[in-house]
Amino acid sequence: MQIIITDLTRFSNPDIVCIAGINLETNKCIRPLPYITLKKCKELNILPGSKLDGIFSDNSDRGLPHIEDKNYQKAYLRIGICYFKQSLNPNYTQEETKQALQYFQNYLEKFPFHKNKSMAIEYIKKCQLKLLEKKFLNGYIYYKTYDYSSALMYFNEVTKLNNTNKTDKKCLYYSALIYLYRHDFTNSRDVLSKLKGKYKTSKETKEISKKFKQTFENE
Repeated sequence: MQIIITDLTRFSNPDIVCIAGINLETNKCIRPLPYITLKKCKELNILPGSKLDGIFSDNSDRGLPHIEDKNYQKAYLRIGICYFKQSLNPNYTQEETKQALQYFQNYLEKFPFHKNKSMAIEYIKKCQLKLLEKKFLNGYIYYKTYDYSSALMYFNEVTKLNNTNKTDKKCLYYSALIYLYRHDFTNSRDVLSKLKGKYKTSKETKEISKKFKQTFENE
Protein backbone atom coordinates (compact mmCIF):
# COMPACT_ATOMS: atom_id res chain seq x y z
CA MET A 1 0.00 0.00 0.00
CA GLN A 2 1.23 3.49 -0.75
CA ILE A 3 0.36 6.47 1.43
CA ILE A 4 1.22 10.14 1.04
CA ILE A 5 2.46 11.67 4.28
CA THR A 6 0.29 14.51 5.57
CA ASP A 7 1.85 15.29 8.94
CA LEU A 8 4.46 14.35 11.54
CA THR A 9 3.87 14.76 15.28
CA ARG A 10 6.63 15.12 17.88
CA PHE A 11 6.18 14.01 21.49
CA SER A 12 7.66 14.89 24.86
CA ASN A 13 10.01 12.03 24.06
CA PRO A 14 12.11 13.66 21.29
CA ASP A 15 13.30 10.31 19.93
CA ILE A 16 9.98 9.22 18.41
CA VAL A 17 7.66 10.62 15.76
CA CYS A 18 4.05 9.83 14.88
CA ILE A 19 3.47 9.93 11.14
CA ALA A 20 0.15 10.05 9.33
CA GLY A 21 -0.74 9.67 5.69
CA ILE A 22 -3.59 9.18 3.25
CA ASN A 23 -4.16 6.03 1.23
CA LEU A 24 -4.89 7.57 -2.18
CA GLU A 25 -6.96 4.57 -3.28
CA THR A 26 -9.38 4.70 -0.35
CA ASN A 27 -8.81 8.27 0.97
CA LYS A 28 -8.43 6.73 4.44
CA CYS A 29 -6.05 8.12 7.04
CA ILE A 30 -3.28 5.71 8.04
CA ARG A 31 -1.18 6.09 11.23
CA PRO A 32 1.49 3.36 11.23
CA LEU A 33 2.38 1.81 14.60
CA PRO A 34 4.62 1.53 16.46
CA TYR A 35 5.83 5.12 16.27
CA ILE A 36 8.90 5.61 14.13
CA THR A 37 12.18 6.84 15.59
CA LEU A 38 13.33 10.31 14.71
CA LYS A 39 16.59 8.84 13.44
CA LYS A 40 14.76 6.50 11.04
CA CYS A 41 12.48 9.33 9.95
CA LYS A 42 15.52 11.40 8.96
CA GLU A 43 17.22 8.45 7.28
CA LEU A 44 14.16 7.83 5.10
CA ASN A 45 13.65 11.58 4.56
CA ILE A 46 9.98 11.31 5.56
CA LEU A 47 8.34 14.72 5.18
CA PRO A 48 4.83 16.00 4.46
CA GLY A 49 4.22 15.21 0.80
CA SER A 50 6.51 12.16 0.78
CA LYS A 51 5.18 8.86 -0.56
CA LEU A 52 5.64 5.82 1.66
CA ASP A 53 5.25 2.23 0.49
CA GLY A 54 4.60 -0.49 3.03
CA ILE A 55 2.44 -3.37 4.18
CA PHE A 56 -0.15 -2.12 6.67
CA SER A 57 -2.57 -4.33 8.60
CA ASP A 58 -5.54 -3.32 10.73
CA ASN A 59 -4.90 -3.06 14.46
CA SER A 60 -7.93 -4.53 16.23
CA ASP A 61 -6.59 -3.34 19.58
CA ARG A 62 -6.26 0.30 18.64
CA GLY A 63 -7.70 3.15 20.70
CA LEU A 64 -9.70 6.14 19.60
CA PRO A 65 -8.43 8.01 16.55
CA HIS A 66 -6.63 11.31 16.82
CA ILE A 67 -8.98 14.27 16.80
CA GLU A 68 -7.49 15.55 13.53
CA ASP A 69 -8.05 12.17 11.86
CA LYS A 70 -11.82 12.54 12.29
CA ASN A 71 -11.80 15.90 10.51
CA TYR A 72 -12.12 14.38 7.07
CA GLN A 73 -12.95 17.77 5.51
CA LYS A 74 -9.28 18.61 5.77
CA ALA A 75 -8.18 15.42 4.03
CA TYR A 76 -8.84 16.79 0.54
CA LEU A 77 -7.04 20.00 1.43
CA ARG A 78 -4.05 18.22 2.95
CA ILE A 79 -3.70 15.83 0.02
CA GLY A 80 -3.83 18.79 -2.36
CA ILE A 81 -1.12 20.60 -0.39
CA CYS A 82 1.04 17.47 -0.41
CA TYR A 83 0.71 17.11 -4.17
CA PHE A 84 1.49 20.82 -4.63
CA LYS A 85 4.64 20.50 -2.52
CA GLN A 86 5.69 17.54 -4.64
CA SER A 87 5.06 19.36 -7.91
CA LEU A 88 8.03 20.30 -10.07
CA ASN A 89 8.79 23.73 -11.51
CA PRO A 90 7.06 24.58 -14.81
CA ASN A 91 10.01 23.38 -16.89
CA TYR A 92 8.98 19.81 -16.08
CA THR A 93 5.82 17.70 -16.20
CA GLN A 94 2.95 19.09 -14.13
CA GLU A 95 1.08 15.91 -13.18
CA GLU A 96 1.34 16.65 -9.45
CA THR A 97 0.12 20.21 -10.01
CA LYS A 98 -2.92 18.90 -11.88
CA GLN A 99 -3.65 16.39 -9.12
CA ALA A 100 -3.29 19.10 -6.47
CA LEU A 101 -5.69 21.33 -8.39
CA GLN A 102 -8.23 18.51 -8.59
CA TYR A 103 -8.15 17.93 -4.83
CA PHE A 104 -8.49 21.64 -4.04
CA GLN A 105 -11.45 21.92 -6.40
CA ASN A 106 -13.06 18.79 -4.90
CA TYR A 107 -12.58 20.27 -1.44
CA LEU A 108 -14.42 23.47 -2.42
CA GLU A 109 -17.21 21.52 -4.11
CA LYS A 110 -17.79 19.26 -1.10
CA PHE A 111 -17.18 21.82 1.67
CA PRO A 112 -17.88 25.29 0.20
CA PHE A 113 -18.25 26.92 3.63
CA HIS A 114 -15.36 25.27 5.45
CA LYS A 115 -13.07 27.60 7.40
CA ASN A 116 -10.07 26.84 5.17
CA LYS A 117 -11.86 27.84 1.97
CA SER A 118 -9.63 30.89 1.40
CA MET A 119 -6.49 28.73 1.69
CA ALA A 120 -7.80 26.34 -0.97
CA ILE A 121 -8.58 29.27 -3.29
CA GLU A 122 -5.05 30.62 -2.92
CA TYR A 123 -3.59 27.20 -3.74
CA ILE A 124 -5.87 26.93 -6.78
CA LYS A 125 -4.48 30.25 -8.04
CA LYS A 126 -0.93 28.99 -7.53
CA CYS A 127 -1.70 25.79 -9.43
CA GLN A 128 -3.32 27.65 -12.30
CA LEU A 129 -0.36 30.04 -12.59
CA LYS A 130 2.06 27.11 -12.76
CA LEU A 131 0.00 25.42 -15.46
CA LEU A 132 -0.18 28.64 -17.48
CA GLU A 133 3.57 29.11 -17.18
CA LYS A 134 3.99 25.54 -18.43
CA LYS A 135 1.90 26.39 -21.51
CA PHE A 136 4.05 29.44 -22.15
CA LEU A 137 7.23 27.36 -21.90
CA ASN A 138 5.79 24.80 -24.31
CA GLY A 139 5.06 27.60 -26.74
CA TYR A 140 8.49 29.14 -26.21
CA ILE A 141 10.18 25.85 -27.14
CA TYR A 142 8.28 25.84 -30.43
CA TYR A 143 9.14 29.50 -30.92
CA LYS A 144 12.86 28.78 -30.54
CA THR A 145 12.61 25.94 -33.07
CA TYR A 146 10.77 28.21 -35.57
CA ASP A 147 7.53 26.23 -35.38
CA TYR A 148 5.50 29.41 -35.06
CA SER A 149 2.07 27.90 -35.65
CA SER A 150 2.50 25.52 -32.70
CA ALA A 151 3.95 28.32 -30.58
CA LEU A 152 0.93 30.52 -31.26
CA MET A 153 -1.41 27.68 -30.30
CA TYR A 154 0.07 27.61 -26.78
CA PHE A 155 0.40 31.38 -26.47
CA ASN A 156 -3.24 31.85 -27.48
CA GLU A 157 -4.39 29.36 -24.81
CA VAL A 158 -2.91 31.71 -22.23
CA THR A 159 -3.89 35.09 -23.69
CA LYS A 160 -7.51 34.12 -24.37
CA LEU A 161 -8.04 34.00 -20.59
CA ASN A 162 -7.40 37.76 -20.56
CA ASN A 163 -5.36 37.68 -17.36
CA THR A 164 -2.99 40.46 -16.41
CA ASN A 165 0.28 38.93 -15.28
CA LYS A 166 3.85 38.19 -16.40
CA THR A 167 2.91 35.00 -18.24
CA ASP A 168 0.19 36.74 -20.24
CA LYS A 169 2.58 39.57 -21.11
CA LYS A 170 5.26 37.16 -22.33
CA CYS A 171 2.75 35.31 -24.49
CA LEU A 172 1.53 38.55 -26.07
CA TYR A 173 5.10 39.68 -26.64
CA TYR A 174 6.20 36.54 -28.47
CA SER A 175 2.94 36.37 -30.40
CA ALA A 176 3.61 39.90 -31.62
CA LEU A 177 7.14 38.97 -32.70
CA ILE A 178 5.75 36.07 -34.73
CA TYR A 179 3.11 38.20 -36.44
CA LEU A 180 5.69 40.90 -37.20
CA TYR A 181 8.02 38.29 -38.68
CA ARG A 182 5.13 37.07 -40.84
CA HIS A 183 4.38 40.64 -41.83
CA ASP A 184 0.82 40.13 -40.57
CA PHE A 185 -0.43 43.69 -40.11
CA THR A 186 -3.86 42.90 -38.64
CA ASN A 187 -2.73 40.48 -35.95
CA SER A 188 0.36 42.53 -35.15
CA ARG A 189 -1.81 45.59 -34.62
CA ASP A 190 -4.32 43.66 -32.48
CA VAL A 191 -1.66 42.17 -30.20
CA LEU A 192 0.09 45.53 -29.86
CA SER A 193 -3.25 47.07 -28.87
CA LYS A 194 -3.60 44.48 -26.09
CA LEU A 195 -0.06 45.15 -24.89
CA LYS A 196 -0.72 48.89 -24.77
CA GLY A 197 -4.00 48.37 -22.96
CA LYS A 198 -2.61 46.07 -20.28
CA TYR A 199 1.14 46.78 -20.10
CA LYS A 200 1.50 50.28 -21.50
CA THR A 201 4.80 51.18 -19.81
CA SER A 202 6.51 47.79 -20.10
CA LYS A 203 9.72 47.36 -22.10
CA GLU A 204 8.01 44.63 -24.14
CA THR A 205 5.27 47.02 -25.26
CA LYS A 206 7.79 49.71 -26.17
CA GLU A 207 9.87 47.23 -28.18
CA ILE A 208 6.88 45.90 -30.11
CA SER A 209 5.65 49.45 -30.79
CA LYS A 210 9.03 50.33 -32.26
CA LYS A 211 9.21 47.16 -34.37
CA PHE A 212 5.64 47.70 -35.58
CA LYS A 213 6.48 51.17 -36.87
CA GLN A 214 9.66 49.94 -38.54
CA THR A 215 7.84 47.02 -40.19
CA PHE A 216 4.80 48.88 -41.47
CA GLU A 217 6.01 52.48 -41.74
CA ASN A 218 5.69 52.47 -45.53
CA GLU A 219 2.26 50.86 -45.62
